Amino acid sequence: MVLERFRSFVRYNLKPYRRPDLPVSFVGSVAYYFRDLLAEAIEREGLKMGTVARTPMAGLLAYHGVDAADV
Repeated sequence: MVLERFRSFVRYNLKPYRRPDLPVSFVGSVAYYFRDLLAEAIEREGLKMGTVARTPMAGLLAYHGVDAADV
């Protein structure tokens, strides 16, 4: 059931952009804990899986040039 809902999300929210050449990345706990099913749904719909982060903090710190050990 979860896999089919992810596939539906991909069909209606991602595929209309018509950019199968770009990887799709996600941030959030739902994507993180269901990343295997999410990756399967992405691949079955002909898209490429990018990264999955549980929280945005590490990426934000890296973007702003802050070492996580300094925080």
